[in-house]
Amino acid sequence: MKKWMYVVTGIVVVAAVTAVILGVLLAPERPAVENDVPGPNGNVVDNGADSDVDNGVDDVRDVATATSIQFKGEWTNDETVTFTYRAKDIGTEDFKSRMDGWAEGVEVGVIINGELGQGWLFQNGEWVMIPDEPWDDYWGAALAELDLYISELHGWTGGDCIFTHPEHGFQVRIYDVEVNPDLSDTLFEP
Repeated sequence: MKKWMYVVTGIVVVAAVTAVILGVLLAPERPAVENDVPGPNGNVVDNGADSDVDNGVDDVRDVATATSIQFKGEWTNDETVTFTYRAKDIGTEDFKSRMDGWAEGVEVGVIINGELGQGWLFQNGEWVMIPDEPWDDYWGAALAELDLYISELHGWTGGDCIFTHPEHGFQVRIYDVEVNPDLSDTLFEP
């Protein structure tokens, strides 16, 4: 199980870096309109503040400036991995993330809590604290994972977000997305 978590962490880091680079290079641009804010790659995203104004641009839930996010997802390769992802205090040193799911019939989970400077892995039916030595690796992987999802959700207007993993070619589906949900700090502790 521990080996599987290291493999997933490595995949997430590579995927995030690739997705961010592709997002910067391939994202379409459009002219700015009143109340718009820059997105993660400098493109303008309608922040919804002008939703009662007919400006010819569909309002987009502003994932790029979200302070919290929650969604369900699945990766489909030889087997389907299903998960729920939550993140809070995005863009701060108190950043927290949690992934709970099922992989190869085994329940898995990862909690990263920047406020506490601790993380946990769900292994063999219990939460186990991540040792101090690989903490930086897990912290970096959690931020890279968030960057991947934010990049893929850039311009999202609702419904499912489906994309092909840029590095490994497997299908990823993100659904039931909630932008800025009220997430309790207790979710980010075992």
